Amino acid sequence: MAKRELSDKQKAALKRNQFTKGTSGNPNGRPPTPEELKIKAAHMTPKALDNIFDLAENSPNDMVRLKANEYIASLNLSKAAQKHEVSGEVQHSFTSDLLAKAAKAREIIEGQVIEVKPLPAPDTKQTVQ
Repeated sequence: MAKRELSDKQKAALKRNQFTKGTSGNPNGRPPTPEELKIKAAHMTPKALDNIFDLAENSPNDMVRLKANEYIASLNLSKAAQKHEVSGEVQHSFTSDLLAKAAKAREIIEGQVIEVKPLPAPDTKQTVQ
């Protein structure tokens, strides 16, 4: 979507309402956290962490276990940007192939036998009239 030009009136309004250079829009800063809240959070933290570790180990829901493990990892891993080099070949496949691979992975993870038959490849020779 192309940006439209601002009228002179709109430009003047923007200029009039913007902060002056070197002046903070929030001179008092963020309000401090109340002491009561800090104390309650300090007392609740060990129990909350125990709950998160329990969810990471014992939850029957895959997404809950994943989120709990992501949180635990975030406590120990830096969030700073890191450079990663990835190389390899990319293979394109049909959705049915991906679904069959996902079902096979689920079968291995859950120890269940799931029968999946890939769909036939779509006809790429279509006539245009």
